[in-house]
Formats: sequence, C-alpha cells, structure tokens
Amino acid sequence: MEWPLISSMDRILFLFPMVVDGWILLAFVACILFFYTGWNVGPTSVLMLAAIFFVVPLIAWFIFRGSQIARSVHRFTMQGKTKAA
Repeated sequence: MEWPLISSMDRILFLFPMVVDGWILLAFVACILFFYTGWNVGPTSVLMLAAIFFVVPLIAWFIFRGSQIARSVHRFTMQGKTKAA
C-alpha cells in the first residue's frame, strides 16, 4: 500500500490553521505596537492582561492539537500489530 505524499504547506496548516496564524500575527502586531509606542504602564497592569489574553488561547490550542497528533501517531504505529489477549 502506497502512502500519499503530503506537501509541507499541508503539514504546516495541519498544526497552524489560518485562525491560529491570524491570532499569532495579531499578538505579534500588538507586541510591536506596545514596544513602538514605549508604553510604560508597569509589568502587572495592561501589558500583563494583554499577554494573558493572547497567550492562554495559544497554549490551549497547542495542548489540544498536540494530544490529537499524539493519538493519531499512536494509532498509526499500532496499525498491523495484534493485541495480546
């Protein structure tokens, strides 16, 4: 049985769909704007809330997607192996 070839772009989009790419880009732009404007509001105020606002969904996504990929890899490696009774 031949396995189909998967392009590198499809592999990237598998881990980073367009919504996640957009969220990362938005976080990057926000960081650049905070740096550019020289916004000194202290480490625990608005900047900390903005960091939490952008980072928490990304961490949740990577945990969710990582578990899906790990289960898929496990199923693929178990393919063809018989379980002992």
